[in-house]
Amino acid sequence: MPLSEQVLSGQVNSAGWLELILKLALVVLLIYATAFLLQKRNLRFPFGAQALPGVPPSEIRTVAVHPLTSGVSLYLVEVENRRLLLSVSAQSSAQLLLDLGGETDES
Repeated sequence: MPLSEQVLSGQVNSAGWLELILKLALVVLLIYATAFLLQKRNLRFPFGAQALPGVPPSEIRTVAVHPLTSGVSLYLVEVENRRLLLSVSAQSSAQLLLDLGGETDES
């Protein structure tokens, strides 16, 4: 009888439980390893936050970060050659404070 049927019927012996736990541990380890490699290579999860519509992620750059308090920071970001000053807090999403506009001088 397959292990899945044994579990459903409640007839799993100690060897069956050990096999089940080892398989579950292997699956959890594979998920952890995949997440680690994606983070290490700076890739995004397919189900995570999406980039801005029409803006490739490579065109969004953080220029500077200035923490104001423990939960609030100012971010200067560059998107499509425009600089934006954002307020980011732990309680809410980012809020645009100032659009510095136009072409930047940096390369």
